[in-house]
Amino acid sequence: MKAPKPLFKNPVTPSRRFSNSAQSSVEDNAKPTAKWEGKAAGKVNGVSADKVWSLVEDYGNVHKWLPTIDATTVVEGEPGKLGCVRRCSGPPAPGSETPTFTNEKLVEFDPATRTLSYRVLDNNIGFGDFVATWKVVPDSDGGSTIEWSFVSAPIPYWEPEKVQGYIGFSVQGMAKAMEEALSPKK
Repeated sequence: MKAPKPLFKNPVTPSRRFSNSAQSSVEDNAKPTAKWEGKAAGKVNGVSADKVWSLVEDYGNVHKWLPTIDATTVVEGEPGKLGCVRRCSGPPAPGSETPTFTNEKLVEFDPATRTLSYRVLDNNIGFGDFVATWKVVPDSDGGSTIEWSFVSAPIPYWEPEKVQGYIGFSVQGMAKAMEEALSPKK
């Protein structure tokens, strides 16, 4: 699947970095003070929540499922363990030759509820204080749904509706890719 262009009006210049390095580990699960909040879902037809979770919980391989990420590398810790940090890389923003990136720290991981949360630590796309949660829930028809919610401080060059649209597009692309990979072949 071809990645869309990023959804912000004025691309961030490649030399500009945004960081949350001032956040302490005690505050990892804390919600940002100024809030943009949203939630979107992607339906995975005919695939159980347990099977979908087996892909979602593989924290170091999100690039296999998200249409806007080209590569994922674990840069600290172990996947599935709190504190693990992954670096997600994507295509350059319009007008730039520098690939986009985010470094994301795993701050919640609960296989029993099929939930994980991560906090963006560092990036070059404008995210400041941003926490996202992915949850896989079973559907009554034997399929499942991936819920992606976020709480964020305002993001430079973005609008809340654009962030919501990006999350919606991404989770639906993720669900479709997982459905194609996990559905029984006919």
